[in-house]
Amino acid sequence: MLDTYTQGVGSADLHIDHYDLDLDYRIGPNRLSARAVLKGRVLTDTSAIVLDLTGLRVTKASVNGRKARFASRGKKLRLTTPALKSDQPVVIDIGYAGNPEPAIGTWGDIGWEELEDGVLVAGQPVGASTWFPCNDHPSNKAQYRISVLVESEYTVVSNGSLTKKTRKAGRTRWTYESTTPLATYLATVQIGRYKYGQIPLSSRATRFGAAMLGAAKDAAAGSARDALSSAARGVAGAAGTDVSVHEASGRRTTHSRTESPVPLGVYAGDHWDVAVERLGVQHGMMNLFIECFGPYPFDVYDVVVTDDVLEIPLESQPLSVLGPNHLGPEWEAERLMAHEMAHQWFGNSLTPSRWKDIWLNEGFACYAEWLWSEESGRASADERARQWWEDLSAQPQDILLGDPGGPDMFDDRVYKRGALCLHALRLELGDADFFTAIGEWTKRCRHSSVSTEEFIRCVSDVAERDIAEAVRPWLEELELPQLPQLP
Repeated sequence: MLDTYTQGVGSADLHIDHYDLDLDYRIGPNRLSARAVLKGRVLTDTSAIVLDLTGLRVTKASVNGRKARFASRGKKLRLTTPALKSDQPVVIDIGYAGNPEPAIGTWGDIGWEELEDGVLVAGQPVGASTWFPCNDHPSNKAQYRISVLVESEYTVVSNGSLTKKTRKAGRTRWTYESTTPLATYLATVQIGRYKYGQIPLSSRATRFGAAMLGAAKDAAAGSARDALSSAARGVAGAAGTDVSVHEASGRRTTHSRTESPVPLGVYAGDHWDVAVERLGVQHGMMNLFIECFGPYPFDVYDVVVTDDVLEIPLESQPLSVLGPNHLGPEWEAERLMAHEMAHQWFGNSLTPSRWKDIWLNEGFACYAEWLWSEESGRASADERARQWWEDLSAQPQDILLGDPGGPDMFDDRVYKRGALCLHALRLELGDADFFTAIGEWTKRCRHSSVSTEEFIRCVSDVAERDIAEAVRPWLEELELPQLPQLP
């Protein structure tokens, strides 16, 4: 079994290096006709290849140019082949069709989902098989070419770069290529009546910058704390909210008034104006996260804003999907923007090699929220941590951060405990060693699959001390450990 968290999904006997997907999709009847060519290798001597495919009918199949007998049972597709040797290359060619729909299971409805007027894909953790045959496990990252033919009034968004767009007889084919490997759960197709544009700095960010420039003048005539207090008052006036001042908040001075070095784009339809205005705050987020986590691991960062209200935002690579209900000025909306952006480092570039290490995704993304809270003049990361420690201490102490179990791996306590573990580690190491270690972590393991053990080794190397015992209570004990005090 490849992963006990997602039993019956994925194969340890196969590794796919490249997916080539040609999709012909009719939006009205929700009708998909498709061809998938998978290139990879078998990892054991075998006479069968087993893939994940849910709810779609296979029409033909071949392996290495020879027709293959195929049979579908449940969510599995089995191809019978001549004898294959371990490490032998394979080219798998599959034609398939049907009416794609979400898979309903432990984690709700996941996969291909119809909107009121379009499509979204929510693949985490095992929804990719609802629209293409795959080895659906995060340890098997691959390159992709995804080509989608739809009615011309719709826009298609997918992974990587748009390399070709051709129109014929009222329909348009959109072709995207991702040469950077990605996990199957991050493969995506978003379809809607969207237009695209670059995101400018928001007016809020501009007001924030003006406050900081005023603070710089104060700094020349008085103390640094006076300057920071002036900045906080200016931000409070600009944002229309009260903010507190913290001694360790000096990084605020430039990030939110400076344009991101990474191109930030938006796809939106009915909510275009509010999307462009609200998403401008992402410039500051990107600048902060680059400083804290290291270079951004992709070429661009885009956000799709659906016309439909969404229960939760969705991560993909190198994009995120928000509903219009995630564009408000309140902290709850803004923290979700920060959370999804942070996943580009933690989850997308650094992907867990097994689902039990999901805290490496969600703990970091949650901690990024707290860092942005401090950067944007709200509560400091330490205040957020202590507030959440109090909240979690009153909840049932029945989940292990380092092994929460499949049904509970997306429990909010995993997110918050993961962030608390990181904050405790930061307090233990000090800011310099902590952020240096995180930068080395994202550099050393860029675009790969990772584990908790690798994280501990990397941080220990950088800090020149073994951190295993410092994080062990957070990862391996049910009872919530105490947070260290600020130095």
